[in-house]
Amino acid sequence: MSLNAPAQPFIYQRRQRQPDRYGFFLNVGFTLIEFIGGWLTNSTAIMADAVHDLGDSLSIGSAWLLHRLGRKSANRQFTYGYRRLSLFGALINGLVLIAGSVWVLTEAIPRLANPVMPVTEEMLALAVLGVAVNGFAAYRLSKEGFLRCLRS
Repeated sequence: MSLNAPAQPFIYQRRQRQPDRYGFFLNVGFTLIEFIGGWLTNSTAIMADAVHDLGDSLSIGSAWLLHRLGRKSANRQFTYGYRRLSLFGALINGLVLIAGSVWVLTEAIPRLANPVMPVTEEMLALAVLGVAVNGFAAYRLSKEGFLRCLRS
């Protein structure tokens, strides 16, 4: 490519496929397991990871739902269509993560003065299970990414 030749820009197009349902249901199921496990093991770390997984679940679930709703075409009320609904999903996800973080902090700060020993064996089992579930969900979601880069 010479210096005088115009650069070929990359165009990002959305694929016409829905987000992976398996990743969503895996994350929701593991989030419930993790909340229960964090409560049973008395572990703030597991509860914090459960909040993190709840955020992941909301991201995948809202992408799935809003992808379906975003395919509607423009009308008189929504002249640009519904594609920008994904911004609403990002707002909801952000608010849930902030609220979850505040909750985890309200649980963790008093424990600095009065430490409580969690049940470490079950914590380790939950951590290993979490790595496996999140790894499989990430694999499924990245197998056919939502964006692909095309040369124009």
